Amino acid sequence: MIHITGLEDSGMLGWGEAAHDGVGRGGRPRPRGRYDIVPEVAPVEGEVVLRKTTPSAFNGTPLLAHLNYVGVDTLIVGGESTSGCVRASVVDGCSYRFKVIVVEECVFDRHQAAHAMNLFDMHQKYADVLPLAEVEAHLRSPRGANGRGSAREPSRVDRRR
Repeated sequence: MIHITGLEDSGMLGWGEAAHDGVGRGGRPRPRGRYDIVPEVAPVEGEVVLRKTTPSAFNGTPLLAHLNYVGVDTLIVGGESTSGCVRASVVDGCSYRFKVIVVEECVFDRHQAAHAMNLFDMHQKYADVLPLAEVEAHLRSPRGANGRGSAREPSRVDRRR
């Protein structure tokens, strides 16, 4: 698993602050710890953690090189926000010719309408948006390569909507 989060305390404005005159949206400074990874999905020993300075996990990080090195061809994406970082990373992943799966219950946004519209649009253009149960079942199946997924045996979850 690869975890991507923002770069805090670098002395450089984040993308949101840079776009809004040095402060967060609505004129409020961003809270400290906003890039902390929640304990439920915290990295375990051996998992990669990359820090980014833009919405996309690919832009300015070694993610693409790492995925190519380990032979990944399919991305299973979760995170926030659906209309921001998730979407930017999904579009870039698709542009780099990865098969992209967005796990519906593992992404969220500040507003349900933005969340729903972006899931719909990503499913139409860039990714398969699938329910968690379907992705888990596939990963646990013999084709899902030992219950963890595999860089050598691509996932081929496909559902027509």
